Amino acid sequence: MSSTHVKGFNGLRALAVMLVFLDHKARIHGFNLSDLGVWMFFVLSGYLIIGELHRQRRRIEDGVTGARAQMRVFFTKRALRIFPVYYAVLCVLFVLQHFYRHAGPDLGFAYHFTYTSNVWIGLVTRHWVGPFGVFWSLAIEQQFYLVAPFVFLLTPSRLHPLVCVAAIVGGGIAHASMYAAHVDDITIYVLSPWNFSILAIGGLGAMASAMPRSRRAVQRVFGGPLTLALGVAGIVFFAASAQWLGSDYPGPNAGFDLALTGSVAAVVLWVVHNQASRVVAILDLPPLAYFGTISYGFYLMHNFIPNPLGPALAMYAGVHVEPALIETFGVALDFALSATAAALSWRFLEAPVMSLRRRLTTTGATTATRRTDAASAPAQRTAGAARNAG
Repeated sequence: MSSTHVKGFNGLRALAVMLVFLDHKARIHGFNLSDLGVWMFFVLSGYLIIGELHRQRRRIEDGVTGARAQMRVFFTKRALRIFPVYYAVLCVLFVLQHFYRHAGPDLGFAYHFTYTSNVWIGLVTRHWVGPFGVFWSLAIEQQFYLVAPFVFLLTPSRLHPLVCVAAIVGGGIAHASMYAAHVDDITIYVLSPWNFSILAIGGLGAMASAMPRSRRAVQRVFGGPLTLALGVAGIVFFAASAQWLGSDYPGPNAGFDLALTGSVAAVVLWVVHNQASRVVAILDLPPLAYFGTISYGFYLMHNFIPNPLGPALAMYAGVHVEPALIETFGVALDFALSATAAALSWRFLEAPVMSLRRRLTTTGATTATRRTDAASAPAQRTAGAARNAG
């Protein structure tokens, strides 16, 4: 199965970013909504990126292309997808930073510009600094992108599953050890190696779903409705663990984090192996799919868009409005403004850059293939001559 487009993935992205939004703006803190949303993004990214790198490594081994050419294509694709809107948002925030001074004297721009926001939050401030905390997960993904192509394009493809398993086991042990050592919760959240393990889980799922030896077994496990039911039940149960777990219980905390990740991965792989199902058809409905398409811009900007409802109501001192109503309308208006900003970003910045990316990477891949074919032609002619002579 191609990982370039999987039906339902945009719908899952839409659900993931909605969960993060509800945690940040509706202040629904009884559930680990941000954990759930961000980790779903990580599983999806791991499935797509590691799956793609695995296929490219196999093409390298078949002599179709070269490692250097695929490195160039990978970094070009990632840079053109991530950098333009990210740095555009950062530049606007840097110019308007006086509006966010309530968050603290240091807003961490040096870390945000270098994709080390997780280090800033986990080791420097040790607390969420207003809306700028949202950048930590983007730092994780970028750090992953800097390492993944070297690991998967330069390592034999037969070892890729072992690399992912090692990352999962090592990250899980490190995650549990951080809890056992009573490391600050926020430091664990943004700096735990388990964040990279989640990406490896997605990648392992992609490879297992594609390899002839394991594809049938994976289809049996993740193809039935029971897996979806257990995955959703696990998500609800383990996401609610924030209500009864505390820092005094490091073992359950770590275990519940790992179990929540497993539940998310089960749902993602169920979607992969049930492309004709009604659930996937719902996830692929145009409004949900479009919102998933613009989810990157929405995630980037939603924390920085102020809610104008409160100041507007203050103009009418004699009007009494129930606080719950103000809260509800405020969240709805905030969502609408964030979605509008993300749609404009997609229409006028991200989509044109994506079009450019397709042209550049297609041209680069074609050129690399031609060079590989040209380099292998003498050997093929020699082999042909030998066969004719024989």
